[in-house]
Amino acid sequence: MKDHICILIVDADEKSQTFISTLLGAYELTIWQSRNTDEALKALDEHRFGLILLDLAGNAVDPYSVLRFMKKRKITTPVIALTDRPVANEHLDASLVRGVVRKPLIAGELIRPALASAGKKIR
Repeated sequence: MKDHICILIVDADEKSQTFISTLLGAYELTIWQSRNTDEALKALDEHRFGLILLDLAGNAVDPYSVLRFMKKRKITTPVIALTDRPVANEHLDASLVRGVVRKPLIAGELIRPALASAGKKIR
């Protein structure tokens, strides 16, 4: 039996958190939520995750601090960036960020890359 997969959602928007948690919770994944940079860094320091969904445009989250922290600690968990703005790919660490999903979130656009990155089969 494969290890249970935990996903960290780093997003200050409560509606996005709820949407993602409901959507991915149906796939027997454990969902952790962080609403700001400090919570995200603490979670990354204390736990292992199979996937991180990281908001790039929130006010309470500094995504680049999160990515730098991961790089410094050699955390190689795949990241899917969430954003409602255009993204300059050169600012994202390609060794960590496996994809970008546009906001507002649409279930079909999030579910496939999230489950594939987390190593889950799509039903």
